[in-house]
Amino acid sequence: MRRRRRTCHLGDMVSITGFEQFGLSLRQVSALRNRIMKLYVHVKTSEVGRDVLARKPSEREAYRRARAERWVRQLHKRFNHLSFKRSPSPAVYPSFAVRANSRDLRNLAKHPAVRSVHVAGIEGYRKQWRKVKLGWFCVRARVAIQVESQLRGRQTIEDRFVLVRARSFADAEQRLSKKWHEYAHIYLNPSGYAVRWQIEKVTDVYNLMDDGDIDPDGTEVYSSLSERNMRPKYVWSPKNKKNA
Repeated sequence: MRRRRRTCHLGDMVSITGFEQFGLSLRQVSALRNRIMKLYVHVKTSEVGRDVLARKPSEREAYRRARAERWVRQLHKRFNHLSFKRSPSPAVYPSFAVRANSRDLRNLAKHPAVRSVHVAGIEGYRKQWRKVKLGWFCVRARVAIQVESQLRGRQTIEDRFVLVRARSFADAEQRLSKKWHEYAHIYLNPSGYAVRWQIEKVTDVYNLMDDGDIDPDGTEVYSSLSERNMRPKYVWSPKNKKNA
């Protein structure tokens, strides 16, 4: 599932998210003096720069983890007045829950070890729940072209992609139910046999974005991964300037 999160920047700060849930702008949040906030601070781990590429592939992940731990120690030293509660999830490595004020928020966002900060709570403010907006979804389905009484030969299969505005993945499938029924309308081929394009299975539902805007200059509507056999022309080396 692909989603976009609203992010903002102030000066040299990294991305800060979540503040809009409280009906505030980033500047308004930064202007709050002594209000305690619940923050989720994410330390940089995924950057692959020259320091990573200079090492052997087998050494890179260990190096990145050691680098992240070094950044964590820097954070503890710089903000020794705050209590960092580490996330137990290995998928979020490393991420911390922190209770801090607006000044700490600004300073955390400026720290070179921090990738992003999410505002999860603000003292004295409640989240403003909004009506769920419709977003764009791409529904991928397998359709069989069925010919009356066909028992042998090859059957044509269509890999069909349909865009629909919906509230969720399940809602996207449900909204297309009538369309699939209409798509399977029976007609006669030149030989007089009945034919229909019958959906067999919804193979995937892909969330484009939350805001519903489709960019005419180019918008990804679907993406999937597959595999192929390696060949010399597919080889990529980031250290080689010719094919970097």
